[in-house]
Amino acid sequence: VSVDVGKVTTKTIAGLLDTTASYFVVTAYDTLGTESGFSAPELVVSPPASGDTTPPTVSMTAPGNNTSVTKKSTVTLSATASDNVGVTTVSFFVNGTLICSDTTSPYICAWKVPAAPNRTYQLQAKAYDAQANIGTSSTITVVSR
Repeated sequence: VSVDVGKVTTKTIAGLLDTTASYFVVTAYDTLGTESGFSAPELVVSPPASGDTTPPTVSMTAPGNNTSVTKKSTVTLSATASDNVGVTTVSFFVNGTLICSDTTSPYICAWKVPAAPNRTYQLQAKAYDAQANIGTSSTITVVSR
């Protein structure tokens, strides 16, 4: 669904179902009306009227911090996550860009390492629960070789 919200920097979207996951991307217009490309998708979970406020805990388990990865290879990103009620989704990010999400444990993602050697990448996982609480892992740093 596309929604043009006009000249604003924030917008509340009505009609989302409680605890339902939605992905949002945004664009911007310049003064000539030229539209930008899409932003990276952001997962949003509509909170219920009340309830749990405890965010999940999440930790990246692979690859290891300060390790090297082979350029043009596929590396499995993995994380563990837990919550006092239940984890609904774990999303994996490389340099702040969403790569993929997984809804069942073990939480894994296949990441195609770019072809450039000697590049540093920041890896992170975010865990979501049904009440829209978000837990964020520590950042893992890897270098391509």
